[in-house]
Amino acid sequence: MNANVATHLNENLSTMLLAHADFNQKSLDDNHDMFKDQPNVKQFSLINRWKYQSFKGYESQFGVQILNEERRGGQMPDTYSGSIGHDDHRYEMNIDTKRYDVFAKNGYVFDDDAYTSVGLILNAQWHNQKSLLGLRQYNGNQKTFYANLLFQTKTEDDIHNVTVGGSFALDKYDESFDGIKYSRNESRPGIFAEYTYSPSNVLTIVPGIRFDFHNLFGTFFTPRLHIKYNLDENTTIRASAGKGFRSVNLFAENLNYLASSREFVIVDKPTYEEAWNYGLNLTRYFSINDRDLRLTVEYYRTDFLKQTVVDVYSDVRKVSFYNLNGESFSNNYQIELTYQPIDRFDVSAAFRYTDVKSNYGKQLLIKPLSSNYKGLLTLSYSTLESGWLFDSSFLLNGDGKIPSTEQNPIEYKREENFPAYLTVNAQITKKIEMVDVYLGVENLTNYKQNNPVIAADDPFSDYFDASMIWGPIDGTKFYLGVRLSVL
Repeated sequence: MNANVATHLNENLSTMLLAHADFNQKSLDDNHDMFKDQPNVKQFSLINRWKYQSFKGYESQFGVQILNEERRGGQMPDTYSGSIGHDDHRYEMNIDTKRYDVFAKNGYVFDDDAYTSVGLILNAQWHNQKSLLGLRQYNGNQKTFYANLLFQTKTEDDIHNVTVGGSFALDKYDESFDGIKYSRNESRPGIFAEYTYSPSNVLTIVPGIRFDFHNLFGTFFTPRLHIKYNLDENTTIRASAGKGFRSVNLFAENLNYLASSREFVIVDKPTYEEAWNYGLNLTRYFSINDRDLRLTVEYYRTDFLKQTVVDVYSDVRKVSFYNLNGESFSNNYQIELTYQPIDRFDVSAAFRYTDVKSNYGKQLLIKPLSSNYKGLLTLSYSTLESGWLFDSSFLLNGDGKIPSTEQNPIEYKREENFPAYLTVNAQITKKIEMVDVYLGVENLTNYKQNNPVIAADDPFSDYFDASMIWGPIDGTKFYLGVRLSVL
């Protein structure tokens, strides 16, 4: 259930409240492997956002967000593992999450110069997660504070635009995994500058730099460049290049492997990742029957200089974490078409090919459990005055690589590649004054991954692995809903 309400308290102040609740307590086991196809969920989230407009140069947005969620997965009720020493309880996959956010965005445009402004962004977060997967426990707590001060000015002719500022981020992590505690504090004061040069509608150049001073990892220098050029009134080319850094949260980012018997082997202590990224985008409009067809072609590449490798290739009994020694890169190619052949009928088609490889040990291998390509076709049609709405999407997921299970007994072995598959979603909506009634279907092709859980009959054994998921587990799902809008 979703409920949203907005109101103006006066000419300066308005507020919006967004609430979401999700309760799914029915356990389903469509593939009869004794494990729930989807976890039972109790979730509640709330966002209260305020906006203040002084009409004298100052404006502000501020608010709070709350999330409380419980997930209960694992073996079906009254189903037990049968493993020696563990036949008195089920294999459970339980995750409890609580999160609180407080945020504020403040801006002021100087009265004496309409082209100069200053802004301050503030954000504080508290995130707590408790996880139990079989016999393993992971608990994590993160406290974050972020502040960003910006000053912007531009010339009256809009040719030159300069933004400078400073930021400060503080993260406090307290984690425990199987009874061992891991804690760290990260602080990152930084300064940045960005310049926009736009002499005409044809060309825009945006170079930028920033320096961050990390208390654990030293000084980070991050340059970036964006260029946009209009070849003609129907053709635009964009190029971008830059560097990026990120800290590694080893356990939180790899919770899926906790749902297995794999041993966590930390060869090198994780620190941070560093990469260069580049991209090109070409957008072209064609006129067909007095309607615009938009063609977009993109290419983006990321080259890692420093990376924490998550290795599930080397040993079926382990997941190893170590520093990259060799290559690691990502190439993404995408082409997209959008067109409206007749009134109120929109068609969009896209195809993306992904080439992601990394050195696992001494071998350059494809990233596991990821499709090599994806294709998407969406069709949308509405009748006059939008009394009826019809939407559908066709998603083609390409083949990919599965880590070897050759070391397992024959009944627990899997193929080392998964096939391409098609999923179809559709929805019909009828608008009746203030009420929308909609009927939809997900996974109309009823495609499901066979035997997704390895050793589901013996989850406390050395061969259990519920992390090798590459496709849908649920079959076809129909749903019915109602939306009520009150002005």
